[in-house]
Amino acid sequence: MILYFGQLWPKLQFSAAHVRTLGLVDQLVFRDFKITYITPQDTKKFTEPLSLEMKIFQADPNNPSRMDLVLKKLSAQPQIAIFDTHISEQFYSHNVHQLFPNCLKILDLQDWHCLRAQKT
Repeated sequence: MILYFGQLWPKLQFSAAHVRTLGLVDQLVFRDFKITYITPQDTKKFTEPLSLEMKIFQADPNNPSRMDLVLKKLSAQPQIAIFDTHISEQFYSHNVHQLFPNCLKILDLQDWHCLRAQKT
């Protein structure tokens, strides 16, 4: 199982990063990974038709009891946690580390514009 932590619900028309996130999630589901998507954003803002295999949760990082409740409700121990931004990693990685110490944590650098080649 993979936990995917995002700042927002991914939307196809929002940005290239959101398109990439949706593509990544679709590929992981296609390869038979079970995905749980967690974000601080309200579930009412979830509009994209994502895979039926994916579970979605809203979890405010400023509400530790809610975050623990969401993570304890998982049906299986996650092998991987993906954080879509540095902020997501800051918000949630300590919870993942405490509850799932053997879980591989991945920080997706898709929005780190400073790593892109300078255009001349």
